[in-house]
Amino acid sequence: MPPFERRPFVGLGQDCIARGEAGPGKVNELPRPITTFTGSGVEVSPDIAEQFCVRRLSACQHPLTIYFLLAIRRGRVVIMGKGRVEAFTDGVVAIIITIMVLDLKVPEGEDFSALLPQWPVFLCYVLSFINVGIYWNNLHNMFHTVQRVDGRVLWANLHLLFWLSLMPVTTAFMGENHFAAVPVAVYGFDLVMCATAYSILVIALHRQHGPDTAFAKAIGRDRKGRISLAVYIAAVGLTFLDRWIGVALYVAVALIWLVPDTRFARVIEK
Repeated sequence: MPPFERRPFVGLGQDCIARGEAGPGKVNELPRPITTFTGSGVEVSPDIAEQFCVRRLSACQHPLTIYFLLAIRRGRVVIMGKGRVEAFTDGVVAIIITIMVLDLKVPEGEDFSALLPQWPVFLCYVLSFINVGIYWNNLHNMFHTVQRVDGRVLWANLHLLFWLSLMPVTTAFMGENHFAAVPVAVYGFDLVMCATAYSILVIALHRQHGPDTAFAKAIGRDRKGRISLAVYIAAVGLTFLDRWIGVALYVAVALIWLVPDTRFARVIEK
């Protein structure tokens, strides 16, 4: 590869022309592939590095920067990968589950009767463990079918993780108060927000990847997610009528999602 040197670059419009050894031509005529992509960032391909790299940044004279700005506008550059998002999500989910299990207290006694006072807390833990596991499973399947993320996806994913991170608190609140109406409703409100945040994340990924991608085909209309959200909302209201109705609906939604979701697997196999 020849030494890096500055290349003159004329204009910054949509039809800017790169001059120098790269040869004249519009942006969409520049060599491909533009980048080779890894999970942690963008690595410039050798062709582009040879023709457009420079020694240091220089305002208004950095052809590589200008080139990528133009390519980004045309949707031809992958900015961020999914690797770090998946790793961060896995770590947060693992911490959430760890916090929940640490809330379980050691029974005081050595016979089975010592376990009885702990049954509400334990049942709440089981229910929340299943719910968190369902979201982790869904996120794993979704990100397996996408190739890139952007700022909207990152914030949508953080939004979901925020509400999931409250799960240990609402779980302990419901368990310690033995399924009282208000704690059950608060727990349901957290489930509503988790489901809402999940839907927002689905929309963000769908907008970024388009309707003809593997992700869009796998997610479809996401009827299961919409039905679950509607049931959660109804359960919160019905909790004040009878707390056990709310609990039963939470359990019903969890059982529905325990059935293996084969939508993503079918698309990946194709």
